[in-house]
Amino acid sequence: MRKGRLYRMRRVACTACGRVVAEKVPWGTGKHHLTDLYRCFLAQWAKKLSWAEVARSFRTSWDKIYPSVQYVVDYGLAHRRLDRVTALGVDEIQYRKGHHYLTLLYQIDTHRRLLWMGEGRTVKTLDDGFTELEQEHQRKQEAAGEQEPLVLPEAQGEPQRPPGFEAVRASEDEPAHGQSLPAQGGLPALVGLHLPCLG
Repeated sequence: MRKGRLYRMRRVACTACGRVVAEKVPWGTGKHHLTDLYRCFLAQWAKKLSWAEVARSFRTSWDKIYPSVQYVVDYGLAHRRLDRVTALGVDEIQYRKGHHYLTLLYQIDTHRRLLWMGEGRTVKTLDDGFTELEQEHQRKQEAAGEQEPLVLPEAQGEPQRPPGFEAVRASEDEPAHGQSLPAQGGLPALVGLHLPCLG
């Protein structure tokens, strides 16, 4: 026997702005048809299975899975902190036939967490990633009233090697740090940069 609750959100006329708005409820956000908890549930399963399989398994549609994943990603980006990152990993993946690569920046100190992704596998792509992370950190520091800068390793020229630097290679057949890959002189497969804790 299926059980559930049906609740019709009340619409009220706002005395401050004069608009007619729906009341805010603790289990949902905006006009979304799914509860926040159910969207998190679907997004967790979308990490393990294909989105189509998740939709079939839970009798929903792909159109519900995509915004659920987007909701969790947006929340994570808005609330992530970069001041505790002490080790960065660089990786690349080929996302279609030919020389079409994505450069990935990971946090690898406490757990593996994707921080940034950019198209291409050039030094400029990596530099753009470091710049974007640094700008995001500075914006959040200014919003919080702090001024401590985020120090990221230089991507151009000889890499800056702080104390405790280690180069971690994904496999033995890939070039060491600083050597170029055959296709476009790209990045090493995985480089771990162990930085002093900034927090």
